[in-house]
Amino acid sequence: MSRIVFLTPSYWPSVNGIQAITQIQAELLVCAGHSVSVVVPCVNKEVSCQHNGVELRYLNEHEGHGNLRSVYRSTVLEMCFDADLLVCVCLHTPAFDWIKDLLFDFSCPYVLIPHSFPDLVPVLHQDDSLVQKCIRVYRSVLWRCYLRTVRKYFIGARSVGQLFYFDNCYKYCAKLDDCHSYVLGNTAGNDYEIDNLSSLRSSVGQKPNRYFLSVANYAENKNQIRL
Repeated sequence: MSRIVFLTPSYWPSVNGIQAITQIQAELLVCAGHSVSVVVPCVNKEVSCQHNGVELRYLNEHEGHGNLRSVYRSTVLEMCFDADLLVCVCLHTPAFDWIKDLLFDFSCPYVLIPHSFPDLVPVLHQDDSLVQKCIRVYRSVLWRCYLRTVRKYFIGARSVGQLFYFDNCYKYCAKLDDCHSYVLGNTAGNDYEIDNLSSLRSSVGQKPNRYFLSVANYAENKNQIRL
């Protein structure tokens, strides 16, 4: 039995994509006999409880930015002291920035699940105003600068889980020689290519080494019925 800690911005009882995929993984690991803990930094009160066998630690987001950062770091240090694996979910959040410098200090390996890099490549439309175009380009520049600062954490990860084989994050990791990346597909999205799974070949010119299909059931158009 292994002790696994998830760090995620959203979990039960919230309902969204991050919650769904994280909860599915956590509860399946519990069913496999592992001890699983989840730390969520952004709720309206501090609570420790269990749900479907998963130990939950919710931290109060109203503590104030400085206090919440300190409490979150100390909680993560406490939870990961004797952990066998750390899983960081959704990297474009302040919470990941608060603890990323600790990743190399833990004795356990860590896994990253970025949940995409929005705006990494600016999508410009003809009817966009000049201000809108400038904002999209500016966001793209910010993302590229950010990726330079976290590159070492991607390379140091045991593995990096991607949401889509065509995602910008997957393409970015595919270019990192020492990055062990896999795809965790999500069938909840209405635009998921269930009828075209043979097109797994991405623009980087190769199929993912590993591909897992996750069934998240929060969307109105439940693709798992079609599966």
